[in-house]
Amino acid sequence: MDAAKPVLDAAGPGVWDAMGPMFENHKNAYGSILFWDSNKAIEEAQDTHKSAAHMFHQFADHATGMAQILIWTALELEGFGANLQHMGAIPPAEAAVRKFLDVPDDYSLKANMNFGEEAQPHPEKPEKLPFSETLKIVK
Repeated sequence: MDAAKPVLDAAGPGVWDAMGPMFENHKNAYGSILFWDSNKAIEEAQDTHKSAAHMFHQFADHATGMAQILIWTALELEGFGANLQHMGAIPPAEAAVRKFLDVPDDYSLKANMNFGEEAQPHPEKPEKLPFSETLKIVK
């Protein structure tokens, strides 16, 4: 908390006031999993596959999202609670994490998943529309 406050204060007025309570809640987490993309790896893939080069940032987002879902599901199956945050949206926070963990400069923080005991019971599942209204099969 002591390290986070000056970083978020530097991010702009009111950032710490808005996010401080969230950081306070995360102090009890057992751990955090950080999801990074290597821009160098994306650029290398773009150079190798020029016809699809414009798609590789989107492909990276898809891959990161799939990893997040997979890890969250695995944690939940083991009885843990988790939440997903996007500290990369606050450049000073991402820079501080990068420096603290000695992460290469070409990496960009996509998300961080905190996990531990469930803080509260799962909410009721909302009603879903039937597949006939949400899925279209084209033959």
